[in-house]
Amino acid sequence: MVASIPGLHALNPSDARIDLVLKRRAPAASTVPRWAFPWTRADRPAPLYFAVRSAGLTASGHLLEYAFVDDRGEVVLRSSVLAESAHAPQVSAICRGARLVAFHRVLQGGLLPDGALAAAQGVDCAWRRFRQTARRRGLRLSPGEPLDLVDCLARAGLPPPALDDAASRAMAIRSLWRWMDKAG
Repeated sequence: MVASIPGLHALNPSDARIDLVLKRRAPAASTVPRWAFPWTRADRPAPLYFAVRSAGLTASGHLLEYAFVDDRGEVVLRSSVLAESAHAPQVSAICRGARLVAFHRVLQGGLLPDGALAAAQGVDCAWRRFRQTARRRGLRLSPGEPLDLVDCLARAGLPPPALDDAASRAMAIRSLWRWMDKAG
């Protein structure tokens, strides 16, 4: 059962927009084996950045907000569903064959609907990559220092998310990831 919140359907793109994004993503999932890492630029599909956040509790259950942003910075999908939903078809369709990027991939990936992770080529962790990039660039991080997304953005000289919503967080993850691409 997928429970959408009334009034939020206008924030979701049309099926035609989702199809367009899925067609732009190449190569197909079957052409790149899951175990092949590191990937070459030619083999690796453009990443799809995502964030899942709690939007609170309702009388029906725990409400989660999903947002996916493509490499061009366009919001591909923004949706709010009840956590108890066994399957969210749009989220699984967006993840199919995608290389996902999240901040704390295990936590964020675990909040995706059933089947969404299995449909993806894999999930990269922006937090883990930031720690590696920071070490290479000589940024001081203490070993046990907890870093959230805002901390990492600040250390990279990037602005924090504009709003406290999943779409803004996904855009911020994209900014951090692209900064790390340039930082080496």
